[in-house]
Amino acid sequence: MEKKLLPIYNYSNKNTSGYTIFIDIKTMRVYKVFNENVNLMSNWKYWISIPLVSALLSSLSTDSLSVGAHIIIAIAGSIAAGTLGYLIQRRILHNYKLQEIFLTKEMIEDYIERGKGRIKLEVSLIVAFTFISIFLLTIYVALLRIELLIVFFIFLFILGLLVPSVSITRFKVLKQGLNYLEKKNG
Repeated sequence: MEKKLLPIYNYSNKNTSGYTIFIDIKTMRVYKVFNENVNLMSNWKYWISIPLVSALLSSLSTDSLSVGAHIIIAIAGSIAAGTLGYLIQRRILHNYKLQEIFLTKEMIEDYIERGKGRIKLEVSLIVAFTFISIFLLTIYVALLRIELLIVFFIFLFILGLLVPSVSITRFKVLKQGLNYLEKKNG
């Protein structure tokens, strides 16, 4: 059976190893994942692909493209960047080295309470990145500069990474605690 992991708490400190606490919303089992196990930036494929895609887009002669071609590139790239971010986030989630931990209900509720600040940060980032993306797209449409489009795609990629972790179920668990999951699994 596939786990339905929901992040309830994240601890990070530059001097020590951080971790994330997940709860499986189907089984109510609790897991800890140390952050060094999920370092996306250490994967060489991502470091190579970013300059290659940037070079490919930069090689397009923006003067010879029609406005319609620019719009098609923006739409196709938006779909690709957002989807790629989402798929990478899902892949990372499935590759976690989960360590089951055994906590009392009170301890889980405490982690849920302390995790409320993290979701506020994530939602704030999503809102900020969305507005920045819209601004970049507007400027791109006005100026038709590929460099702006590349930065726009990077923001959409990051949004694709962030959005899946912010779900309605997570909001309900953070608001109602374990009672929500107990009623749901009832």
